[in-house]
Amino acid sequence: MFDPYLGKQEGLDFVVCSLCGYKGANITRHLKREHGGAEGYPGKIKSDRCVEHLSAGANSSWDVRGRKEPRDIGANKTHKEHGLTEDILRNLYIGEKLSDAKIGERYGITGEGVLYFRKKFGIATRPREKVNSMA
Repeated sequence: MFDPYLGKQEGLDFVVCSLCGYKGANITRHLKREHGGAEGYPGKIKSDRCVEHLSAGANSSWDVRGRKEPRDIGANKTHKEHGLTEDILRNLYIGEKLSDAKIGERYGITGEGVLYFRKKFGIATRPREKVNSMA
């Protein structure tokens, strides 16, 4: 039988379930499925390499995606800080029929930030314009 952990080091590359002998880099799901959860589990749940990998992902640079931090969508500013009030947003979105992205450009926030405020203010999404296929 093939053993994917042959030649690898326990604790560093994988951990072994002390209740049944199951091996894995992270046995959290196994413990939940097979043993009812990880609460009170006496051993290690994640291998050292798994913890390193998870930590590296958590500290990745969001600047690569053009963001300063994970939740920087403009919604962390209050509507008063960027001047986007409910009346202004309602007029721009419904009256002038601007997209969330265009409104965001004007007020220095992302389209996702504008969408957040539209939902907060109860401004429903406009129905899509029907395109005349005969044109």
